[in-house]
Amino acid sequence: MWRNTMQPIRLWVIDAKALIPFAIFMVHWSILTLEIAGAGIVMFGALEWFGVSVGAAFKIVRGWIYGPVRHAVPARRKRRLA
Repeated sequence: MWRNTMQPIRLWVIDAKALIPFAIFMVHWSILTLEIAGAGIVMFGALEWFGVSVGAAFKIVRGWIYGPVRHAVPARRKRRLA
């Protein structure tokens, strides 16, 4: 039993992180949020089927948004003329 502690949490075949849109639907019930939750679950399920975990997908999107270089000093604290 202790050997399975590193396994991802799953609800049948879907990763538990992929069910976050469903949790949002449970808070605000409407047809639109049901459709968004269904699309999110299908999208995350397809990513899992292709071998990309939910956490890795978020890191890929973050890399697209912020770019490949992560500076040690925030841009607002860099000295421009030094």
